[in-house]
Amino acid sequence: MNHRSSPTSNPFSTRFIRPGATIYRFPPGVSETTLAKTFFENHSGRAAIVGPHGSGKTSLLYALAPHLGTIVESHLCDGDPIPKSTDGFGKSTAPGLQVFWFRLMVRGRETSSHAHVQRTPQRESLQALMHSRRKWQANTLLVIDGWEQIRWPIRGWIYWNAKRSQAKLLVTSHRKTILPTLWDSQVRPEIAQQVVRDLLETAQRETQVLAPEQIGHICDPIRLQQAVAANQGSLREVLFQLYDEFEHTCRSDQQKGS
Repeated sequence: MNHRSSPTSNPFSTRFIRPGATIYRFPPGVSETTLAKTFFENHSGRAAIVGPHGSGKTSLLYALAPHLGTIVESHLCDGDPIPKSTDGFGKSTAPGLQVFWFRLMVRGRETSSHAHVQRTPQRESLQALMHSRRKWQANTLLVIDGWEQIRWPIRGWIYWNAKRSQAKLLVTSHRKTILPTLWDSQVRPEIAQQVVRDLLETAQRETQVLAPEQIGHICDPIRLQQAVAANQGSLREVLFQLYDEFEHTCRSDQQKGS
């Protein structure tokens, strides 16, 4: 039987790991529901998700989306999935909460040389964010993915105008902000291992048969821990590294045996 993979079946290819495409994995005892509750009740709807590049901040926002309210305006990057918009938890906590969602690109590199995607200019998203000011009110939630990409004078303008209009504010940032930290997305080795296993299971469902020793090699916890450290906490870069390893080893082994 021929199990040769198609070019798109690499489990670490862009379509599986782009921001928002992967499921965010929480440690035991934490979920999107409990985190949304913390955001609204403990932080009064004003907080930041903090973590290094590629640590899953955007994926976490997508996990929280159904619990935040109704998305009435979104400015995403080309190729981004649309966040799920429901009244979920937000309905009982802040009736009629309207979400304005903005994603700002990381300067220089958003994904990797493996991920060739069109980009919505950062300036356009920022202009849309500032133009939405007249709509901010007590039932508004601003979601800003890429807070550190905004220069400080403008960040201050957004922060104080949101506070003055009583709008809620949820941002992602590579470093701590003036807002309290809702969640530190620093990648834990056991979470990295679970994400890798999930991606391999997806590959298996696409008829890509991997030998047990191949799966064991890819999921080796010590190797993953070292890779996370070497890539400065960026799980996304670890997955791109695994993409190369898969192409150079697993796929060549499959082709030899086909």
